[in-house]
Parts: sequence; structure tokens; C-alpha cells
Amino acid sequence: MVFKFNKGFLKVPLALLLVGLPVICLLGMADLAISHADDAGTGMTKAVKVGSETCLECHDAHAEKAKSGKHSLVAGGSKVVGCEDCHGPGSAHAESEDPMDILHGENRVEWMQMNCTACHSNFKNSWKEQKMMSAGMNCMDCHAVHQAPAKGSLKKPESELCATCHIQEFAKTKMPSHHPMGKGKMECSTCHDMTGKTIFKAETPNDKCLSCHAQYRGPFVFEHAPVAEDCTICHDPHGSVADNMLKQNEPFLCLACHQMHFHTQLPGYEGDFEAPLFPGRTGHSERDSLKKAFLTKCTSCHAPVHGSDSSSQGISSYGKSLTR
Repeated sequence: MVFKFNKGFLKVPLALLLVGLPVICLLGMADLAISHADDAGTGMTKAVKVGSETCLECHDAHAEKAKSGKHSLVAGGSKVVGCEDCHGPGSAHAESEDPMDILHGENRVEWMQMNCTACHSNFKNSWKEQKMMSAGMNCMDCHAVHQAPAKGSLKKPESELCATCHIQEFAKTKMPSHHPMGKGKMECSTCHDMTGKTIFKAETPNDKCLSCHAQYRGPFVFEHAPVAEDCTICHDPHGSVADNMLKQNEPFLCLACHQMHFHTQLPGYEGDFEAPLFPGRTGHSERDSLKKAFLTKCTSCHAPVHGSDSSSQGISSYGKSLTR
């Protein structure tokens, strides 16, 4: 279309421009897509639809899957998704039997990805999908397009599928202290958002942890700073060798932030003793007994380590020692 100028104004009415330009752009995009299809050697510009029945004459292994597969009936069974809705017109492929004349996951990954996001548009620009695409992955690496053996059209059960890439995290779930993964109680998606909007199914890690461990939510009068900030400062949510999924055993984890208790510098009493306030209670002490007592397990005294509403009896800590 040629526009002629007359004293700085277009002869074409503005309303026509507003309506016509978007149409021209859309047609241009369609032409571009078709030209790319031709460049890819799919023959889509010449092919026409022949119906799923024609496809299943050769691909009979998919016949039973097509009857019960999630992609066969969508929207409550009101819309049938045929083979060519995803693979493109099949007449050229039916005639030549050349795999290059039809779209499929092995020869046209980008096109198949576009087909997926045409319906599953909520995943198109998600955090997870963008990260996976940048790593060279596509929808078919995790999902079985035809009848799938696992929930959500996954190729394998969820935890097993995630483990194919996230090997280190999966190995931690087999450590002595771990969440009940793979036992019908928890899966990866219990905590992680598989839609890809965020990595967790909550705004922060604490929000997700506290949705189950509500007894540690607080607020407490006397708080423990790392607990209020981020549970994963002390805990490894996938699993660990230490008790309670701690990143290290006590007292080493505590000593990463806190100084060694002053009692450890004092020499202990050597010999047998009887407790002054408790007659009959006896024991044996050695020179390094205080070191053994105060460098074994901090939570023996500081039990409410996640926070408390009761002040401790320590004077120097102003009641903040979290001992009761």
C-alpha cells in the first residue's frame, strides 16, 4: 500500500490505519511462520489435514493411548484434540512416509514447544520454563505427550523424574534425616512451584516451612534471629546426616554464629562430689568436664531454640538465652 502525502497529512483515514495495521502485522507473522516451516522442510505449506484415522493406520501403537490420553479429550470432553492439532497437517507425511514431513519432538523441537505453549500459555514465560529452555530442555524431556504412565502427563513418577537432573538433592532425601519423600506423603511439588512462577509455593522459604511446622511460627517475645530470617540457614530441607535435618551437628552449627560458652574455659573439679542442694545426688567430675558438658549439645540447656515467650534465668543475657 502506498501512502501519498498532502501538506503533511495522509489521505488514508486514521480509523483505517488503526484497523488495518494490526491485520497487516498478523498476516505478516503468519507468512513468516509458514516460510520458516518451509525452510525446515516440513512441507506444511503443501500439506492438508487428513484426519487422525489416517495417522492411526500406521501408528497403531498410539490407537489405544489416543482413546484414554489426556490430549485426546480436553475441557471435560467437549473438545477432541487430534493428531494434526499438534503435529501439523499430515497429507505430505502420509504420502511420503518421510519423518521430516511432519512435526515431532525429535526433528522439530522448537515447533513442538510452540504447539505446547499455544494451549499451555501459563507456562510460556515462567521462571522455570525459561531456565529449562536455556539449559537446552523442552517439554518432552519431562512430559509424555501421549498416554503418560504418571500423574500430570509425566514420563516417570514425580520424585524419580526430578532426580534425573537434580541428583544431589535427590541423594539427600536418602540421608538419615529427611522429609518423607517417596512414601506417599510428600513430593517435590509439595514445596516447589511446578508452574514456574517462583521456586517455592510461597513468598519466602519460611512461609512454606511454617505451613507445616506451624508451632515455630511465632512471633515470640524472645526470638532466635536465624529462625525469623530463613529456616534454611540451619536446616537442609532435602535431608542431612545430622539430626532434624540440620546442616551440621551440634555444637558446630551453633558455633558458626555464637562464641564458645565461657564455662568451657574453666577447669573442672577432679574427683567424686555430692550436689550441695540435693543430698544423695553424687557424681564424678574431671578437669575437662565443663568442656564436655558445654561442647556436646547446646539444646540440652537451650531447648526452645526456635523462640520462647519465657525469659531465661541468665543475668548477662537479659533473659534472652532461650533456656525455657
